[in-house]
Amino acid sequence: MTRSTRSRIAAALAVSALLVAACSSDDKAATGTAAPEATDAPGATDAPEATDAPEATDAPEATDAPETTEAVEAGWTVNVDDCADPDAATAPIEGTIKIGSVMPLTGGPAAAFAPVAEGLKLYIDYANAEGLVPDYTLELAIEDDQYNKDLTPGATEKLLQDGDVDLFTGIIGSPNNAAVRDLLNEECVPQLGALTGSPLWGDVENYPWTTGQLVPYTAEARIYAAQMQELYPDGAKVAIFYVNNEFGKVYYDAFTAVAEEFGIEIVDEQTIEATDANPPTAQLTSIASKAPDAIMAVPLGAGCPTFLKELANVKAQNAGWEPQVFQTNTCAARLFLQLLAGDAGIGTITSSNVKDIGDPANATDPVVKTFLDAYAAAGLANDPGTTAAGWAAGEVTVAIINKALESGSLTRQSIIEAARSLTFTPSLAREGVEYSMNGADDAYAFESLQVLQWNGTTFDEIGDLITQFEGTTVFEG
Repeated sequence: MTRSTRSRIAAALAVSALLVAACSSDDKAATGTAAPEATDAPGATDAPEATDAPEATDAPEATDAPETTEAVEAGWTVNVDDCADPDAATAPIEGTIKIGSVMPLTGGPAAAFAPVAEGLKLYIDYANAEGLVPDYTLELAIEDDQYNKDLTPGATEKLLQDGDVDLFTGIIGSPNNAAVRDLLNEECVPQLGALTGSPLWGDVENYPWTTGQLVPYTAEARIYAAQMQELYPDGAKVAIFYVNNEFGKVYYDAFTAVAEEFGIEIVDEQTIEATDANPPTAQLTSIASKAPDAIMAVPLGAGCPTFLKELANVKAQNAGWEPQVFQTNTCAARLFLQLLAGDAGIGTITSSNVKDIGDPANATDPVVKTFLDAYAAAGLANDPGTTAAGWAAGEVTVAIINKALESGSLTRQSIIEAARSLTFTPSLAREGVEYSMNGADDAYAFESLQVLQWNGTTFDEIGDLITQFEGTTVFEG
């Protein structure tokens, strides 16, 4: 796409954004911000304001750059002939690598994910300080889309125009990533590590420039269904509660598709809008009237603890009803389960494939200490666990860049090809978890999960790490 074409698109997007703002009282106008280096800890309903943080000083002791392995012999390659500008896709990147991202820094319940942006910037700063990409400087810019998919394209186009971004990483949200994957694939700009588990990110044929970071929701939903069958071998009555957007709908489809296979009867289905920060009183009252054995809950951001606290209120009005709660691992943070939900979070079953940063047992782990030292040096004060998700996204991005450098030329093309031929173990991953992609044969970076149950202080592991989905292609959407 030429600059003049981008300008016309930008103008059209600007007009569209104004129309959206004029027609909706729920959506705020987009305001682009530089990557926040610290924000106030998000509350359950109040959106945190993005603020500039003090720059990290005295970087922690250097660690070696993540080790990578050689690409498979018949390595996957991307065709640049259909790119808007094939020359741009193959042009060498020299000196500075410009990285863009779009995240909800302000807005509704999803603004609770703002610390992810802090973690991403923290790792990029750390990588620069430690020279993890020799002879290059990493430059990061993050725009705020308030988790509004109508604002994501404009925020993405702004970064493309302002900085001619070499790659995007860690865009948060299924609807938000879907809103820009056509643009980024036409431009042939790598869209790495989408922070969502939608199976859509495995469509290598149609969207080769887009990869995901989270375990596909189709795998996660099946894991929970199997756990329900183990808890209720004679069959379970289950209610499902989910946010009414692409994220929630994909999860709903994945869970209901396997329910019968695992002896699950869906007795109630309730939704909440992504922008609704109110307690889901009516929804949980309906669910309580069906007295299910378990609830599969798929809320969003600060809606995770809000759901749990309101469930505690409804349970108090229905003596003897104690459903087992399962929450998607997008809710598996101490910020949600401990700090905001309090006692209401105890007993919740979820999952993860990363170490629990807040567990005292991990305090002396060298890689956890490296992260916490960087966190402290930067003067951050939000939830370290949520911030660590951004750190992990940054680490994966740097590993991909270093893999691309092995090709002898760093280009957008070599970056996406490296992303799809890389095997490496992130420093904060649980034992047995690795990033592994193999072109179209294995299109998902992570496919292993550990089922966990929150006990009020730490996460108890249920069974062993589930690795059965590694290398599969059953999640194509």
